[in-house]
Amino acid sequence: MSPSTATPTVSADAAIADSPAHDRAASWFSARALLLAGLGLLAVVALAVVVYQVFPGARRLADRAIPRVHEDVVLGLLYMPWFYAGCAVILALEYRFPARRDQSVLSVGLAQDFVWVFFEAVLRVAIVVTYAAALRAFFRAKLSFLTVDWVQQLPEWARAVAAILVIDFLAFFHHWVRHKVPAFWLFHTVHHSQREMNIFTDNRYHIVEYAIAQTVRFVPMMMLGVSNPAIVGYALAHATYTRFTHANIRTNLGPLRWVMVTPQSHRVHHSPHRRHWDLNFGVIFCVWDRLFGTHYRNDREYPKTGIPDRSFPTEVSVRPHHLLLTPILQHVHPFRALWRRWFG
Repeated sequence: MSPSTATPTVSADAAIADSPAHDRAASWFSARALLLAGLGLLAVVALAVVVYQVFPGARRLADRAIPRVHEDVVLGLLYMPWFYAGCAVILALEYRFPARRDQSVLSVGLAQDFVWVFFEAVLRVAIVVTYAAALRAFFRAKLSFLTVDWVQQLPEWARAVAAILVIDFLAFFHHWVRHKVPAFWLFHTVHHSQREMNIFTDNRYHIVEYAIAQTVRFVPMMMLGVSNPAIVGYALAHATYTRFTHANIRTNLGPLRWVMVTPQSHRVHHSPHRRHWDLNFGVIFCVWDRLFGTHYRNDREYPKTGIPDRSFPTEVSVRPHHLLLTPILQHVHPFRALWRRWFG
């Protein structure tokens, strides 16, 4: 959390106090909402696959609109059984070893973040892919002289290792930037606002954040000539592993905590308490935090999560119209906060 934009007059505990709706999180309403959302997702995916396979015009349009790297990531998540098996294991771990025992697996937060899966997919395809393509064209036209050619002479295994480390470091770096730049932090609060961390929380991002992330990490990746297979491989690992680190699981992974980000360490990052602010920025590897002094040493704390901003439109209901409206309100909130900061 960024101290530059916190609300000092509101205690963190008061700001994240459970609402009555949370007490009903395990009710059949949550189960019904998740079931309907799941069926809706399957219907949308099935329709998209049918349209893509049956209509040549739709296939050509998709091939032009979506770069191969994004297509590979999407297909990898749709057709690789290990991804769904991983999600099932994570949900089982949440049930068996919860970090927060008063949070049901079928919580209000889970239902809301599952809706965010749809919002994130639509926004990524409609806006982020286009923005990334524009950045790539700009680099090739104006900044190609920055390319480090000698990297391409390294052995394939060395380039793969280097690419993974570069991508993960850039993920760490742009995460740090989003906390340190006050205007960027306002958009990052959408992600940090979740009081019930769960398997889908990593899909809870403001569209402006994707533009920031693409810009911060794009130029170095182009400079080093990071290959599409490396990007796809990292993206698939990221999509699975960050579901684990955002889940409501009580574990610090034992000795692995010295190298890997864990559900415990990332829960600390999402804490509203001042002692946890601006720490644990790592995405997959925590070595960057250890190198740059942003690692929180106590690996046995499991704080509550959220932000101390009572004006933020936090989800409180699993009714369908609430679940659909809340992401829109949460997208608008940072712009309103930015307007108040700049113009009073």
